[in-house]
Amino acid sequence: MALVKCPECGRERVSDTAEACPDCGYNVRAHYERVKEENEKRLEEEESVLSAERESEEEKTLEEETASKEERISERQNERMESGRYLENGMQIQ
Repeated sequence: MALVKCPECGRERVSDTAEACPDCGYNVRAHYERVKEENEKRLEEEESVLSAERESEEEKTLEEETASKEERISERQNERMESGRYLENGMQIQ
């Protein structure tokens, strides 16, 4: 339980679990339950977005690593071809 300001009339020190504000009769508890639900929903949506961003970053990193490995392999193959250590059919010369 917390003492809050009534969202309707502004009265100070109203319990957030009160059925009604003593001044205006506004259902303070229902108001704060809605606020709590909205905040939880917003947090879930933010977590979902962050999770999707993390997955996207992980995929990008994997793609970059794969491209880098493929580039190194290609460079090594080109070096071997240039040095004459491979025949035209791709067989290695000892």
